[in-house]
Amino acid sequence: MLALLMQEFSTLSSVLISSMLFGFWHILPAYTSVVTNASLNLKKKPTLPVVASTVFLTFLAGIGFALLRIASGSLIAPILAHYAANSGGLIASWWLHNFSK
Repeated sequence: MLALLMQEFSTLSSVLISSMLFGFWHILPAYTSVVTNASLNLKKKPTLPVVASTVFLTFLAGIGFALLRIASGSLIAPILAHYAANSGGLIASWWLHNFSK
């Protein structure tokens, strides 16, 4: 996506547009995680704040991934960074679930 955008727009615009799309791509997973998370023992789940913060944080991550792509000249670096970020979250949630008792 970034490479296609950079053919038509400036680098800054391309990074911002692709990062916004990356953030928006995470709306459904964020919404689903709030709605289906049984550990949120709340009568009214904070759906909008969770989804909005997820979109914002993934937008920021998208900027980082785009800059990493530009600096490295390869897709491998941002793919590995994305994998590490996802794995870190998974490992942290597993650790908290199993060892916070």
